[in-house]
Amino acid sequence: GEGPSALASVGRDINMFGMVAGSSNTATLWTGVGNLVPIPSPPGTYWPFAFGLNDIGRVVGLASVTSNTTTGWVWDPIQGTRDLRDLGVPGAATAAAINESNQIVGQRLTSNYKAYRFDLNTLVLTDLGTFGGPTSEALGLNDLGHVVGWAKNANYNTRPFLWTPAGGLQDLGSLGGQPYDFGK
Repeated sequence: GEGPSALASVGRDINMFGMVAGSSNTATLWTGVGNLVPIPSPPGTYWPFAFGLNDIGRVVGLASVTSNTTTGWVWDPIQGTRDLRDLGVPGAATAAAINESNQIVGQRLTSNYKAYRFDLNTLVLTDLGTFGGPTSEALGLNDLGHVVGWAKNANYNTRPFLWTPAGGLQDLGSLGGQPYDFGK
């Protein structure tokens, strides 16, 4: 199903119970075929989009603050939609994924956009860094808290990364070709 006035609906992530996070004119959680739960945007924002969810149905995404600024958010049916900037992620621009340990990854605006991992249980924020360039973005993570995404190097080439608590930011390399290979 889709929202009554949805111009486009898209599923972005699925959990082990078949719930799907995505958008249908607003951020949406599908709990089954035709069963839509609209997810409101955090207060003071608009046009929310959902990107990820975990097995308990906690959903993450982004919403517009202004015409060119976004914020990351997390939603669950008990606490509703919460802006990550209010939870301890200053400059949170996106929330791309969440794991079973309630660790969230995305991108936040510091001096430039940088990848982060945020632990919703402990409220610990970890900046993941770059390869000497200005920007990076975390796009996914596993249940061990290992993060994948992309980061610019000193030559401004986009490189795929793996970040682990033990190894830090690691360039995954590429098969050659163009210098803009993404990790996801």
